[in-house]
Amino acid sequence: MSKFNTFLKHKLEQNKLSKNKFAKMLGVSPTYVGDMIRGTKGPPDIELQIKIADCLNILGSERDNFFNRIAKEKNEIPCDIYKKVLLNEDKWNEIRKILKEK
Repeated sequence: MSKFNTFLKHKLEQNKLSKNKFAKMLGVSPTYVGDMIRGTKGPPDIELQIKIADCLNILGSERDNFFNRIAKEKNEIPCDIYKKVLLNEDKWNEIRKILKEK
């Protein structure tokens, strides 16, 4: 699995987006986008991850892989799962039960 910055660079090329145009779409500076592409800045926070996926039209299993890739680099739970779990307290005990079983 490639690093986030390599994936991001590829998707920008695939979508024929300049870093300036992409930065404007995300509401961040072109410098920040350049830093992400070069790998000098790691993957962004949850909200920006979702914006990136939306702006680059990353859907289906590719979207899952995108969030998984970032989560592995950040040593976190994938943001799509995190948001669903965070907003669904009823599932917290179910998750705890699953974790205790392993």
